[in-house]
Amino acid sequence: MKNFVLIICAVTAAYFGAAPLRAADPFESASATPTPASINVYDWYTLGELICAAANFNYNVTVYSQLDGAYKRVYEAMQKVHLSDSTISAFKEYYAQLKKLPFDKDWDAWTKQEQDIWLNSPAGTAWLKGVAQEAGKSMPTTFFYWLGRHTLSAAWVAPYYQSHGWKKDVIAVLTNVSTDCYAFATDSNYRTAFDALAPDVQKELTVMGALAPRLKPKADDPFASPGAAVDPISDDDIAKVVAAAKQLRAAAQDHKLLRD
Repeated sequence: MKNFVLIICAVTAAYFGAAPLRAADPFESASATPTPASINVYDWYTLGELICAAANFNYNVTVYSQLDGAYKRVYEAMQKVHLSDSTISAFKEYYAQLKKLPFDKDWDAWTKQEQDIWLNSPAGTAWLKGVAQEAGKSMPTTFFYWLGRHTLSAAWVAPYYQSHGWKKDVIAVLTNVSTDCYAFATDSNYRTAFDALAPDVQKELTVMGALAPRLKPKADDPFASPGAAVDPISDDDIAKVVAAAKQLRAAAQDHKLLRD
């Protein structure tokens, strides 16, 4: 019987098998975190990826034996973009709780208190909300923070769900990804940031947003379930978005997001 867990990163519910499922650590082959001298947009992009991973249940299962090292990267990334003391304090409070959770055990073996910490921790909510609010203070930080979050969602979370046959969860992830990426590529409010991207990165971002018009609910069907697509999304459609996200992520790791 599948176990209910919350995937905050994707804003959706997922189901895990009887034994903890493990996926490859998406950061294991990544380049080192950019130095303070790097262009600030890379710091915000990196923070977006790290927050997406940290909010993903399976990522915590994957890095459970090295949790301190994984979250040290998150802490350092928050410091590099100078997040507020209140947001960092919320992070510290939440991490003290997170360290006590038994990610090496099946979800059904967790106590209700442990499950509530993962699902509903006020400190965790305050931390994630604080990061998002601070990223939202300017257009560039909004753009690159969410670009990082959505790129990892499409490049790592969606394929993981797909490998287990969780099509609804894949569509939920891609709905979030494509909605924002479509706005990044077409909305005049983001034009300055989009124009600053390298041409190949612009192309990949456009592909990541291409599903958005097709993922809107059916306006003429009042009984359509939330997120019901106008057109069916095929495995080939998903593959194109995943491939584009992986290419964009490679460009970010090589510091080639921006025009020369």
